[in-house]
Amino acid sequence: MRKLWAFLLFSLLLISYLAVLPAPSKGQTAKWTFMVYMGADSSLESFGIDDFNEMAAVGSTNDVNIIVQFDRRPGGTSAHGDWTTAKRFLVEKDMTPDPVSALSDIGEVNMGDPQELLDFMDWGMTDYPADRYFLVLWGHGLGWRGVVQDSSSSSDYLELDELTWAFQSFVVNNSGNKIDLVGADACRMTTEMNYELKDYVSFFVGSQKDEPEPGWPYHTILFNLTNDPGMGPAGLGRTIADRYVESYVDQTGLAVALSVVDSTKLVYLAEEVRRFVDQARSALPMFPEEFKSSRLNSENYEGYAVYDLYDIFEKIQEEFANDTGPWAGPEVLRLKHALQSSKEAVLATVSHENHWDNPVASIRTTHAHGMSIWYPLIINNLTYHELDFSKATGWNDYLSDYVAVTDGQVPDPLIEPDVTIFKSGTPVDYVELVIISPVNATLEIDIYYHSEPEEFDSLTILLNANIQEVITITPPEYMFVDVDLYFLNETRIWMNNSFHRNVLEKGYTVSGYVRDKKGDNIIGATVRIENMVSGENVTVSSGVSGYSGVIAPSSLSATNVTDTIKVTVEYNDWSASSTFLMVYPPEEEVVNFVLGAEDQPSTDAMLTGLLILLVIVEAVFVVLLAFMLKRRREDPPERTGDELLRDLKLE
Repeated sequence: MRKLWAFLLFSLLLISYLAVLPAPSKGQTAKWTFMVYMGADSSLESFGIDDFNEMAAVGSTNDVNIIVQFDRRPGGTSAHGDWTTAKRFLVEKDMTPDPVSALSDIGEVNMGDPQELLDFMDWGMTDYPADRYFLVLWGHGLGWRGVVQDSSSSSDYLELDELTWAFQSFVVNNSGNKIDLVGADACRMTTEMNYELKDYVSFFVGSQKDEPEPGWPYHTILFNLTNDPGMGPAGLGRTIADRYVESYVDQTGLAVALSVVDSTKLVYLAEEVRRFVDQARSALPMFPEEFKSSRLNSENYEGYAVYDLYDIFEKIQEEFANDTGPWAGPEVLRLKHALQSSKEAVLATVSHENHWDNPVASIRTTHAHGMSIWYPLIINNLTYHELDFSKATGWNDYLSDYVAVTDGQVPDPLIEPDVTIFKSGTPVDYVELVIISPVNATLEIDIYYHSEPEEFDSLTILLNANIQEVITITPPEYMFVDVDLYFLNETRIWMNNSFHRNVLEKGYTVSGYVRDKKGDNIIGATVRIENMVSGENVTVSSGVSGYSGVIAPSSLSATNVTDTIKVTVEYNDWSASSTFLMVYPPEEEVVNFVLGAEDQPSTDAMLTGLLILLVIVEAVFVVLLAFMLKRRREDPPERTGDELLRDLKLE
């Protein structure tokens, strides 16, 4: 019995001891290590204390390590011992940020030094290993210019090249594995910042605009994570975005937004933005007012020239949405394709987006789509062109051209190439382009097939100065085809455009005969074929073989276009018309006309009258024949010879 009581007492003591052990123990592998690099050596010091207390409301568990490097500033709040150095914590439940709670005091450090960031990440990975790592860059943010301010170190920030160095080094130390999730509990986590770090991070979570000073609600975020530590980086990012937005609805005067970006899609996004840049730089000299107006109407946020990337593309499209405007022509078909594909790339790159469009806020999030970008009127920072995003997309070149255009520096085309088009066949079955450029140039050719679905081919040809180049194009003959030529110099800067519409002379074909009331073909009647939607018309004459004309559809940038076609024919004082619908690409429409005075008997009427007369004559003949036969049957019987002699004697 004593042994039994001793065993029970030992068990109770062991359970009590285990219950008070820190959770988790150093070196134990968790599912997540939640690392907060808290740069509170700034005006945000008191909010740093609040956020620490929010983390402690949940505390670390066996599955989730919550570690913080917390730097405070001199002369700020005196709470929790008024310490001003940087300390490291394993945040446990109900812990307070007092010096006694810290694992270590690392002295006064510059949180804007990338070595400090790397040391913190390496310490967290070594002492608190986990299946996944989440790094929070906490503090003031300046978008692509930097994040995490340190007031005691001349307000130094972690700039993008410094972040890149620290992240690259951490990934090397982590056996080449990317950081699963990086978040900026700071203002303005922009596209440029995401792209710079894409090779070292799987997902990003942050605000494309400024945040309210209290930042993220760490208690609700960590409550969700500790209850579901198996969530992946995209899921954790989604949780942060949703809890963040929920915490501010009707609780702040600001509009808020938070999004999750998938780093694996950033190269795709850059490729599409590059296509937009190439086409926009060509279009800017032709349509400067349209571009200026689109920027004016695009959604922008706090700070200097921070704009929603998707809305930039959207507003350019809206500016020229009217099919009768300048964008209805072939000049911008290429740009329209680039705009649409760029919008789709933004949506694909943002794996989750949430915002609250506070109706009383001065800066709204009505058109927030999760990624913002720099779009200034004055380029006052010469380092922007050094960013990886600028190198990959040429966005800095577009900005330079845009600023020049807004200053009235609209360049004229730099060259006037000689372009001659020869067409062969009736109908045309192929075309030859004979081109002579006065300078060395790159010629890009787009061939648009207006079919369903709409398609186009592209060719790139190098032109030598004053050397004739002959290019043969043989597209499908049943299609309406445009050929657009884009001349670029040796550094791919726009020099001139040349556009050729309907090179195969295809469109709506309307044909038929014009006859008189007698059924004879009328030669020389005027036939006018009009597209009532576009107002275009063609005029042809009728002949022995009738008439035939081709008219273009109202829109060259869409398929299955329905147009109203009206055909009017005039000859002397006679006229007639017919109106009908045609869908492109169409079958040939046959429309016949009969002209003449209404009281003039037609050939058909004369034939009908003759037939009636013949019927009447035949009927009369039949009646007479029947009468004669009847009379013959009624003649008297034959008389004898004496009777006949008697009658003769009497006479």
